[in-house]
Amino acid sequence: TTLSATGGSSNVSYATLSAARVLTNTTASQAIFAADDDEFAVEAETSYVFECLLFITGMSASTGNARFSLLGAGTATLLGGRAQIVGVDNAAPTTPGTPSHAFTDAVVTSAVNMLTAGTATALAVTIRGKFRTNAAGTIIPSIALTGASAATLDADCYFKLLECMQQQDL
Repeated sequence: TTLSATGGSSNVSYATLSAARVLTNTTASQAIFAADDDEFAVEAETSYVFECLLFITGMSASTGNARFSLLGAGTATLLGGRAQIVGVDNAAPTTPGTPSHAFTDAVVTSAVNMLTAGTATALAVTIRGKFRTNAAGTIIPSIALTGASAATLDADCYFKLLECMQQQDL
């Protein structure tokens, strides 16, 4: 009930939620998509660009924020990469607010909150970046809630992955 489509051409993969997905009430890292739909296969010694849109409600009122991990519980070995996270952390992300941004570390993980910490119960972010693999495997885009809560991912959240044809072209 959560995945409306995966697939694409030989070098594009994507997943999108077709219904809201309630996250587990924990601060541990958890996959953005359901277990049957959360893995993206990646090749060895290949460059990829990605984009992710997250709209999360029902977060903790005292620490409503989260961290992002591209690899999650995946098996690939990342050689390096970066991503920029841009969004808003407030009670109603559809209402204009002060945007915040951050960059991930070299393994495309936000070591701290994705956005400037607030006490709102919702956030909306766009994450765009690039990474390189050393060994083939899988990536499982994941988030870790800063404060435990049964937060909800909006039905239109998505993740898109594009294989770059040649590393030297980047």
